[in-house]
Parts: sequence; structure tokens; C-alpha cells
Amino acid sequence: MKKYVGYLIHAVLFVFLLYWGSYLNQSLRVAAGRTFHPTPVLVFYVVFPIAIGIYLALPNFIINILRPGLWKIEWAKFAILGTVSLFLALTPILSFLTPIGQRVPWLTTWLFTFNQGYTIAGTLFGYLLLSVPEKISSN
Repeated sequence: MKKYVGYLIHAVLFVFLLYWGSYLNQSLRVAAGRTFHPTPVLVFYVVFPIAIGIYLALPNFIINILRPGLWKIEWAKFAILGTVSLFLALTPILSFLTPIGQRVPWLTTWLFTFNQGYTIAGTLFGYLLLSVPEKISSN
């Protein structure tokens, strides 16, 4: 029973996080329309999916913290998947706020043709942040 209550609380908090993110997104878009400063919206587009990924990995990370053993990090997994997913997650910022967007034209094209891509990549990066470190038994 305790397990089901935990799942229910996790689901409710997830829905609340999505609702809060939607509200914040709309507020930032309205403010950007008034002030003509899109930077907060672009930063939100990068940070929010990473926060979602971190939230999704949080239960297993807490279990890892409570488990006895030594910490181990899969550096190859984090270096390859983490680097690629972080680069793709940063696409909105790289395209509009840095000179990289002018030098790498496919980046902006990718941003507009597959705009869910940076969201998926950000969620993957956030999930990797907490799932790559794990404890192994000390035996």
C-alpha cells in the first residue's frame, strides 16, 4: 500500500510540475511580447525539460543514495549521451543568442523543423544527470 501512495504522490507532483511549467511558459511569453526580450523564454525552453528529466530520475536516485556501497559513474555513457543531448538541448540558446547559430545553419533549421527535439534532448540530459551515478555493492 505504501508503494502505491508513493506512486500517487509522484504522479500528482509530476502533474503539478507540468502545470506550473505551462503557466510559467505562458507568463514568460507574454512578458517577452511586451518587452521584446526573448532571452527568458529561450532559457526556459532549455531549463524546463532538464528539470523534468531530473524529476523523472529522482526516485531511483533517492534509492541509490539510501543503498550501501560505493559510487560509480559511467563516464562513457555520460560523455557521449550527455554531450550530444546537452548540445541539442541548448539549440534555442545557441541559435538565437550566440554566433554559433549563424555559423551552423542546420542547427536553426533543425530547431524549426523538429522543435520537440530540444525538449526530448533536454529531458534525456536531465535524466542522465541523476541516473549515471549509481552505487555498487562494496563486496
